[in-house]
Amino acid sequence: MAAESVRDLLVDLSSRYGDWCTPVVKPFSLNFRNAEGSAILKIYRGIDPVRRQEREIQALSSAFKCGLKTPQVLEAERLGPDAWVLVTVVPGRPLTLGKSVDMEEYLHYVQALTRALADQQPPAAPGAGWGHNHDFHSTSEYLTGMLSARARRTSWWLELCSKLADLDGAPLVHLHGDVKPEHILVEAGRMYVVDWEACARGPAVMDVADAVFHAVRDYQYDSVEGCVASALRALALTDHNMPPLLAWRVALWADRRRQLDIEGLPGQLMTELLTSVTAVDACTVLIRIVREMCKTGTPR
Repeated sequence: MAAESVRDLLVDLSSRYGDWCTPVVKPFSLNFRNAEGSAILKIYRGIDPVRRQEREIQALSSAFKCGLKTPQVLEAERLGPDAWVLVTVVPGRPLTLGKSVDMEEYLHYVQALTRALADQQPPAAPGAGWGHNHDFHSTSEYLTGMLSARARRTSWWLELCSKLADLDGAPLVHLHGDVKPEHILVEAGRMYVVDWEACARGPAVMDVADAVFHAVRDYQYDSVEGCVASALRALALTDHNMPPLLAWRVALWADRRRQLDIEGLPGQLMTELLTSVTAVDACTVLIRIVREMCKTGTPR
């Protein structure tokens, strides 16, 4: 959305929601909070804004109906290729990862989220969103389809495809799709979950792997020595499909940043990650990969 269009939108909405604060700029969205702290305006940008808006609105409604605490949609609109949504602000503080106890708390809430989503009627096919207009024949087809032609030319591509194929027989659930500490807010022991635009359908371990990836990456970018491995052991998060999913997730991150970041993923370490036996071993290798990407300046 052009800067002039954003200004016009803010002026129009200010008549109903008051003044707007300086936006939080993310890779694929602009997020404005109104001054009174009651509403958040998300303007989608970059990859497929309209479909991301559709997915988020549907997931917010469905997740709320299944008992999860989520923001409520106040207004939404599509303007040609652009889209935005206005939602209520939920109470609570975002989770942080400053200490090992924080990591265990974070993964406890991730488990609670995945259990709540698994209690819904299972979807019939994997794919993006919670509807069935973007179905895939298999989980591996869905995951590999999100990576670019550049990823397919890497030395580790065939190994990744082979390992992801092991997921194709796993039961399907509805997924949040972008689990990270800032998307889980807690108030008096109650969990609120925000930012559902990446919602999807696939095996439950996908959300757990996503949560672990974000914890590892953000620990490294904040120069904090994390305790991911000990938290995984304490919570028995040891699914054998975790290593290939972590490899896929770090590849997706690199593929969606600078053009050459995907080619800069260290091939030997990616192979080590893909052939890791346990989730704990995989996290150890993932930390080394993220450190290498930090050194080359890959944006978070």
